[in-house]
Formats: sequence, C-alpha cells, structure tokens
Amino acid sequence: MSNEKQRLVSLLGETKESIPERLKLLIGDRSARAAARDWGLSFSTLNNYLTRGTEPSLSVALQIAAIEGVSVEWLCGLDVPANTESRDLKVNHIENGKVIMAIINALDAKDVEQLSKQLALNGARYLSQLLNAENQSLLRLEGRKRMAALMLEDMSDERVREILAEIENDKQAADVVNVKAG
Repeated sequence: MSNEKQRLVSLLGETKESIPERLKLLIGDRSARAAARDWGLSFSTLNNYLTRGTEPSLSVALQIAAIEGVSVEWLCGLDVPANTESRDLKVNHIENGKVIMAIINALDAKDVEQLSKQLALNGARYLSQLLNAENQSLLRLEGRKRMAALMLEDMSDERVREILAEIENDKQAADVVNVKAG
C-alpha cells in the first residue's frame, strides 16, 4: 500500500478545535461505544482517536461526517459551520430507527418472517397506509365490530348503502330520544 493511501487526515490552516474535540461533540449524550457502533467503527479505534492522538483516515472521516450530517472540514477542526440542523435530523432519525428495531425485536420469529415478506412485497406503500387515522381505527376494532367490517368487503355496494342508511336512521332516532330526555 502506498504512503499516500496510508496518510491520515491532516489539519491544514487554522483550526478551531481538534478532531478528538469534534468527535466528542458528535458523540454528545451517547456512549463512545454507541457512537462507534453507529459509525461502523470498533470501540478501540474510536478510543484511539479520542485519547491517543491517532487521526482517522480520510475514508473514515468522510464516513463519520456523512453519518452525522457534518462536513469533513468541520470534523477536521476547520472553522466552518457544523450544519447542526442536519445533524439533529440525523440523530432523530437514528433514535426513530432504534424504536422501530425495539418493536421488531418484541415480535416472535413467525411474526417477523410474515412482516418481512409483507414489507418486501408492498414496502413503503403498506407502511404509509398504517399512518392513516381511519386505517388505525379499523385496526383497533375487535370482536363483532371487526367481523362486521370484514363482512362489508364481500357485500355489494347497494347492500352496503342500505346498511349505512339503516345505521344513520338508528343514529337519528337515538339523537331525537336524547334531545327529548335532555
């Protein structure tokens, strides 16, 4: 391997903070182990960057910068904006991913397999349907109400209109009784 490929990121020009200081800023409230995992590094490698004066290679610096949503120049300590808004969105995205993974880990193996197959077949379209409030209400139905909703699927539109008309009439009659009683 050539010396050029082995060169580490050097600090050119005036620096505001050192690479270890910038890495500590990026780590934030996370543990160093968690940050290393998020960045695809071993803990010992990150620890060397933080405590032993070792500097990351350009490819590692680019990887960390991309994951954290900052520029490699900022990471190297140069006096450029950190783009914290992008970084905050990235941190929030990582946290949301952890919540989703916790939910998936709570499922048994059979449910995970079925979910994986559904996601592979229908992808984001299926997931976005779960965000719809009406669909969430339908998913919460239990017992007879769920059975009734499922039975509507096989009925003709005319029969569904008749049922809805009956429900509306019953609801209006109940409203009249409530007004008289009130």
